[in-house]
Amino acid sequence: MSNDERENQGKSADDSATPGGAGNPTPKKKTGGKHPPTPGVGSVRAKRRERIRLLEAQLQQERSRDASESRKERDGQLYVLGAMVERAYKHGTDDQRKIVTEWIDLFLTEDVHRIRARDGLERMDDERSRKKG
Repeated sequence: MSNDERENQGKSADDSATPGGAGNPTPKKKTGGKHPPTPGVGSVRAKRRERIRLLEAQLQQERSRDASESRKERDGQLYVLGAMVERAYKHGTDDQRKIVTEWIDLFLTEDVHRIRARDGLERMDDERSRKKG
């Protein structure tokens, strides 16, 4: 039996003398006495800060949900108001149609919105003329 065999006699592959060899764990780095915090263990202040952080995250989620619901509600209102104005223009008298047309210049402040609204009136005029003709 060789010297190497005698040294390794009775040792498993995990016990080999080769650093980083088969089954040997990598040597642990020294942390200077600082260990990562153990879950559930910590100062009262650290726990309180974590609780505050979680509550703030929950508050942000609730604010986001509230804003989303408010947007949906407003979008529904705008949809109904737009449908009402369209119906008033389509089925109204000439004076009522003139009022809706004046509202475009009076209440819409951006050119792109005025153009879009006038295009809508033009579409309704085309639909109305097709029904008559």
